[in-house]
Amino acid sequence: MTARIRCRPGSGPSGPAAASTAAGAASTATPPRTRPEPSAGRANTLAATLENVTARFLVLSFTSDWLYPSYQSLETVSALRSRNKDVAYCELPSNYGHDAFLVDVAEQTDLVRGYLASTYKEHC
Repeated sequence: MTARIRCRPGSGPSGPAAASTAAGAASTATPPRTRPEPSAGRANTLAATLENVTARFLVLSFTSDWLYPSYQSLETVSALRSRNKDVAYCELPSNYGHDAFLVDVAEQTDLVRGYLASTYKEHC
């Protein structure tokens, strides 16, 4: 059975880790990283951060990922496209939650292999 894959041609979300400690225990965790202050007169947005990037991007997401849901990947894709960056997006169906990238590897492998082959062909 072949799964339906939604891909959008063109091209992580990441966030600070949350540290917690047991009640009454002394915390030795370092504080989460914060975004740097924006330059004078320049907005501190994802799109602005990506302004000078020259790499191509492949953004993959999984329908069941609760930690980094597809809408966050699409926000990254939108920010890249707003700066005319080369970005491809594919959303893969899965029932394995955030760990889908560890389990559903066949489709990922095909997508990454094709993406790297096209990148090699265009730049070598």
